[in-house]
Amino acid sequence: MNKVATFISFATLAALAVVEIVVLLILAPSGAVAFGTFVVQLLGIIVVGASTIYALGQTIAKLDRVEAQTNGNLSP
Repeated sequence: MNKVATFISFATLAALAVVEIVVLLILAPSGAVAFGTFVVQLLGIIVVGASTIYALGQTIAKLDRVEAQTNGNLSP
């Protein structure tokens, strides 16, 4: 996935979460804290997952580049 698209998606999710927390603070203050905690955990999981997938993609690209440069022969 494109880094810009990932950033826009994450920023949109975070902005919607902030709006929902503000609405909950107005309508049901007791539920806002639990929802806020849930949102922070969810966004954290999304960040870790996206970072892991990006890092794996970079590693695979490097391995493919090494394989192409050595014609698939890695023995000395």
